Order: sequence, then structure tokens, then C-alpha cells
Amino acid sequence: MIQADNPILVSVVVPVYKIKEEYLRACVGSLLEQSLKEIEIILVDDGSPDRCGEICDKLAETDCRIRVIHQRNKGVSAARNRGMEQARGKYLSFVDADDWIDPDTLAEAYRNGNERQADIVFWCYQKEYVNRSVPAVPYPQNGLIYHAGEGIEEFDPFFMGLLGSSCCKLYAADVIKGCRYDERLKNGEDVEFNFRVYRGLKKAVYLNRPFYHYRQLGNSAVRNYNPKMMEQYGLTLAAIESDLNENREERFIAAFHTFTGLCYLLLASQLVFVKENPAPFRDKRRQMREITDTEPYRSVIAGNQGIHLSIEKRVALFLARRHSFFGLYCLVQIKKILDKSEK
Repeated sequence: MIQADNPILVSVVVPVYKIKEEYLRACVGSLLEQSLKEIEIILVDDGSPDRCGEICDKLAETDCRIRVIHQRNKGVSAARNRGMEQARGKYLSFVDADDWIDPDTLAEAYRNGNERQADIVFWCYQKEYVNRSVPAVPYPQNGLIYHAGEGIEEFDPFFMGLLGSSCCKLYAADVIKGCRYDERLKNGEDVEFNFRVYRGLKKAVYLNRPFYHYRQLGNSAVRNYNPKMMEQYGLTLAAIESDLNENREERFIAAFHTFTGLCYLLLASQLVFVKENPAPFRDKRRQMREITDTEPYRSVIAGNQGIHLSIEKRVALFLARRHSFFGLYCLVQIKKILDKSEK
């Protein structure tokens, strides 16, 4: 067993709230199996009403590298902030409690970050369904390096496939020192956090290996119907626009447009055109028109400026621009059928 007084190279923060015991144990097990041993695992029990807190305490008894923090329920942003406050590593990473990582993830990320003096190391992931794994690979090349001020066309760390999550990253502790997640935000809070972190980004490295395993759960918060979704995304987009006032670089603006386009499509697929929404179709179509005519969605849709969106999503925004909401509805339903077939 690793001794508690060993130097800590990487701190891993794991927010814990209402996670199945088997998932939580698998997540922590993957961290304990890391080939890089000089790590600490910070489990933040965010006031989970089940046995999660107890399980965390029992796991901590098995390895001195595990530290447990208990707090009343404040949300994932508050849990991550609490973990960052307690982190002692040279680098910091986040893992969601229902996911897991490969045994050499932290060793490879740390080696690349340390040798290349990178502010952030990125890697890709696999979507884990019940019977299959689907790689999500944003870049086809390995070892891409981004330098601030140098236009490296093939690697833009603002690409949403990587920007949109706090996971799949190794942050240098001094780069995120003083940064906190905005605890007011309930959707897209990690995107807003990374916008601020990236303002000081000087060097980043991308590893084209799906180290991270993202469990696809039907009851995930990002998939559930939430009547407050428009309000919540509006608050996040307003916060990012405020961040943009401090940096108007083209890549920041392009990333904002991309995220705005994604938010719009999430509103279509998870707020408006869902069976949980009891409104008749004519009212759903009217609601979609109102969203389309609301800023910042209106400007992004009008210019189709989501430059990093897939063809499928570009088509959806084209339909929105033409106010073809029945077509948008059909596209949403087709996508849902295809998603179910993947599971």
C-alpha cells in the first residue's frame, strides 16, 4: 500500500450523489488500479440520501490515498469546488462516479503534461452502453500540441467534444488556482468553467486514446426532462457572454456559437419535443419558434455559426433557420430512435 506521506502528483476529484454501489465501486476501483501510484482520490459525498456516503467511508478504510468529504447537498459544482479546495496534487483531474478510466490513464497524462510542461492534457473517451462500446474520437491524430498564439488548425482545444466536460482532462494545479465552478449554474457549468480556465491557457496536449469510459445511463441528469432547462441554459450562456467580454478572440467566439447551437438542440430534443411535455404539437411548435427568436439562439441560427457541429446538427439548425419545426421534430425523433438502437 502507498504511504500517506508520498508526494502527490495527481489529485482526482469524484463528486458522489445517488450512484449505484456497483458503479461507485467500479469507479474507485479503476482509480486504485492506476499505474501511477502517487495520487490521491477525493470522494465528495454531496449529501447523498442513500448509502453512498457510507460506501465512500468504507472504501477509504482500504487505501490511505482515498479521502472522503461529506457535505450537505449543494450540487455537482459545489462538490467539485470543495474537492479542488482540498486537492494537494501538482495536477488535478475529475472523474464522474458512474464512469471509470483505464489503468494507465493518469500515468500517460501526467508524463505528457510534465515532460511537455502543458497546462492541460486532453484525451478522448468511449461511450459505454450495456452491450457495446462506441469510441468518441474528436481528432484522428495522437500527441497534438496546442500553443497559444499559434494557429494550429488541426487541434483547437475549444472543440466542444473536449471542452464540454470537466472529465477527460488533466489540469495543472497552478492553471486552475483560484478558479471555481459557478454554483448558480445547473446546466453547462463545466463549459463555463473551462471558458475561464482557457483564458490563461498557453500549452495543451491531446492524446488520441479513449482512456475514459462514459457510462450511458437512461436516467442521467443531462437526458431527463427538465421544465427549467431553458432558464438554466440561458443563465449559463449569459455567464459565458460575460466571460467573453474579457477575451474576444475568434476561437472563444466560435466556441460560444458552437455551445449555443448545442443548447438550442438540447432544448428541442429534451424540453419541447418530448412526450413528458404535455402541450399539443401546435403549442410545442410555437414554443420552439419563441426559443428560435430569442437571443443568443437567434443570431447563431441565422448565421449557422456553430462551426464545430456535426452535419446532422447543422441540418437541424438549417431547419430551425427556415422555421421548419415539423422537420426539426422529425429529425429529433429519428435521432432518438437511433440512440435507442445503440444501447
